[in-house]
Amino acid sequence: MRAFDGDSICLGALAFFGKITGSISHEIRGQLAILKEESGLVADLLALAQRGRPIDLARIERLIQQITSRADAIDEIVTCMNRFSHSVDEEWRAFDVDEVLALVVRLCQRLAAMKRVTLNLSSSPCCVQITSNPFQFQRLLFLIIEQAMIAAGEGGTVSIAAEDQGEWVTFHFDGAFAADSSMLRGIEDQVGDLLACLNAEIVEEKNPASLRLSLPSGTHIERRPGAEPGDQDQR
Repeated sequence: MRAFDGDSICLGALAFFGKITGSISHEIRGQLAILKEESGLVADLLALAQRGRPIDLARIERLIQQITSRADAIDEIVTCMNRFSHSVDEEWRAFDVDEVLALVVRLCQRLAAMKRVTLNLSSSPCCVQITSNPFQFQRLLFLIIEQAMIAAGEGGTVSIAAEDQGEWVTFHFDGAFAADSSMLRGIEDQVGDLLACLNAEIVEEKNPASLRLSLPSGTHIERRPGAEPGDQDQR
């Protein structure tokens, strides 16, 4: 395994944890503000009814549906936060590549919306478990996606896919941004220690233009029952 700066890894991990939890808390507060407004409208309608105005049952029903939908959205956000926070429980463990990738993309959605960038996650499952550091792995994916969003610019698109290649797992980040070679150099400067920590590598592909992140054969890979190398259709 390549040498890396442990202090840099730790400081970067703290900054990443703070950035994600801060983003999640802002998202929850936004949803709660709307929830409070909708519940206030219900209270106003009930107060008017107590003063003799006919109850608009259809409007109250719509508001209750909106409140329920908002509560479901908050629950989904908290579930993601819970999964993310528990990724630090064990330094090394086996985890599902598809699940972790989907979680990281979900955690990036608020930032993507702020940058007016579309994130597209491939619907084809990778069907692989790997043994690595789940928290640092999420951080590496996040940093690459973050730089890809910056390079894509407003109105741009970043497409992300994972692929089982037998002896390693490869992640592709596609978009017009990938043709910019300076982006790769910037990412390597930012995540060099992290790549060494995870024994991973990132390279630029020309045709089609994309960035490829690989966890090579030194990383233990376990396929789910029924899934073959390169089989993208089985669960």
